[in-house]
Amino acid sequence: GRCRSDRGEQVRCYMAHHLGMSLVAAANALKDGCIQRLFMSQPEMNAFSLLLQERLDEGAVLIRREVGGVPERTERMTALRWQLRGGSEDREEHCCVLSNGAYSLICDNRGRSRAFCGPVSIYTDGWEAPDSPGLGFTLCCGGECHELLPCVAPDMWELSEDMSALKTSLEDVDCRIESSAAFGDCGELRNVSLKSIRDCRATLSMEFRPIMAPAEDYFSHSSFWALGMEAGLEKGMLLLHRLPRGRCSELWLAAACSEKASFSADRKGGIGPISEPLVRISAEISLLEGEKRNVRFALCLALDRNEALEGCERILHSAETDKGSMPGAAALHMKMSSEELGAAMELLGHIIRGDPRQAAPQRDLWPYAISGDLPIICCNGSDKESEALLRRFCLLKSCGVNADLVYLTDEQGEYRQPVYRRINALLESFGL
Repeated sequence: GRCRSDRGEQVRCYMAHHLGMSLVAAANALKDGCIQRLFMSQPEMNAFSLLLQERLDEGAVLIRREVGGVPERTERMTALRWQLRGGSEDREEHCCVLSNGAYSLICDNRGRSRAFCGPVSIYTDGWEAPDSPGLGFTLCCGGECHELLPCVAPDMWELSEDMSALKTSLEDVDCRIESSAAFGDCGELRNVSLKSIRDCRATLSMEFRPIMAPAEDYFSHSSFWALGMEAGLEKGMLLLHRLPRGRCSELWLAAACSEKASFSADRKGGIGPISEPLVRISAEISLLEGEKRNVRFALCLALDRNEALEGCERILHSAETDKGSMPGAAALHMKMSSEELGAAMELLGHIIRGDPRQAAPQRDLWPYAISGDLPIICCNGSDKESEALLRRFCLLKSCGVNADLVYLTDEQGEYRQPVYRRINALLESFGL
């Protein structure tokens, strides 16, 4: 009853009591009822042993209770499927957050993306660093190179609670790039589908500038934080190592491609100690007329070298349905409709773009001991919209989006504080 679709879901966890029951049953069978004997050796349990020996006489009258009807099963909420689609004619910016609860990915309908795991940013993006497009894809075919991602006017775009996709048609090749957070690892998957109208050879490249550090630290001293990384090749994957520095612990980032690829981690090319970080993964592929070709790129962040490599391998070979869907799970938990989930994604757009409304300069907050480093969402606590806003805010926070929600109220020193109590009661109902 807890599955979000009728097809069922994979549960990737082990429960100790399930394993324990299996081991106890196996031991009992192999050792001639040893568990039963051990159980009955306790005086408290042995006192009821006579009940196990009771037998009914032949012809005994059985008195049965009237059996009531089977109660109807409580109807569970159907799978939430929020989707937003558009094309090249759309000029308005839209975005969504994709998350598995630990690793999160924010994507917009132009192909820009931001990846983070807690306070750690994985690579630069087009919002924090306008001079850097963030993670991008390029396809070189027939002597010409085309930028696939980001794309100012894609032919088709789609945003949902567990993936984003952009489709672009070139002269000879149709391209679709799908992005998603990994299901059970701290990482992401990019799947590039290519279909050509003629036989040709092409080079598909993914490129990004790695950070692997808290964003505020990196952008305060980007030249300083550009140092302290090294790269190597292991098991056919690129492995980046961020040395421990300040409050940032040692981190490893593995990157892999489903096709045979070449790797470089520095703007000057090559691997080893990095002075100008720029990861580039290029795969030479042959496209046959009318054939659809899928090329996958995976990233995995970890605190350990082997964990990063093994996680990246799992992500690269994961099933098509294995996607992180924390937004959908959080919406289900808080009983949000697909429209409310869409409203949360709309709120995300204002947060990520940093377009404050009626906002004072940040320095005006400092006398009140408010840093203003995070976006602040203000709401009148007595408005009907306040509870719906809290649901949207909690959904985004569960996906790692940082912001502050402030309720304005005139309660002052009132003892009962109805607004405060109502908000706390709602948070308790969410388990927060």
